Amino acid sequence: DCPCEIYTDVSGVFSTDPRIFNAAKRWEMISFEEMMEMSALGAGALETRSVELANNHNIPIYLGKTLSDEKGTLIVPNDQMLERKAVTGVALDKEMAHVTITYPLDSKTFLTDLFYKLEGAEINIDMISQIQNQEGLQLSFTVKESEEKDLNYLFDVLRESYTNLYVKIETTYCKLSVIGAGMRDMTGVASKIFKTLLTSDIPFYQVTTSEISVSYVVDENYGEKAARLLCEAFDL
Repeated sequence: DCPCEIYTDVSGVFSTDPRIFNAAKRWEMISFEEMMEMSALGAGALETRSVELANNHNIPIYLGKTLSDEKGTLIVPNDQMLERKAVTGVALDKEMAHVTITYPLDSKTFLTDLFYKLEGAEINIDMISQIQNQEGLQLSFTVKESEEKDLNYLFDVLRESYTNLYVKIETTYCKLSVIGAGMRDMTGVASKIFKTLLTSDIPFYQVTTSEISVSYVVDENYGEKAARLLCEAFDL
């Protein structure tokens, strides 16, 4: 198979958006797995679907800058990565809304109705968590900010059946994600992220993890600062 070459206005895959952190490193090589995770979490270098197709057919991708002699980035199957860093990227997604729903404990059908309507409206949700407190059950999730209008309509419909429903939709947050395939085998990554944010007085409100990433909901005003601090902490 021959590699697929893609030329854009960027000279490869960087550890983070160079407009946020001008010292961001450009990688000579990165795995499909890491590139898909970075794209899905807000890095805009490549569309997630294009990387998925290349991964499915085992076709390397070369990403370079149009009409430039600068060396770009080769995106390869996971087993071709000879060396793995604990962290290879920090992604910042500012186009998100954070939703918090509080509903009574005895509401047996609410979640079924909620997810049925979300599916019907084709609203894709992310970073889901649920806790129980004195007020009842509290469900939080994130969505793309562009879905806010559809969400408001959906909750107006739900309130007709669930009068004790409390909903808060906030668009003053962003999602900050740290990505790296080396997280599987190296310890201390999560604690280093927490320590970096806490010592810099950057509050976070929700945390989710995957096998190769950790994502935080933080105030939008702190997003770029947090991304820079994490790049410095992990030498990115």
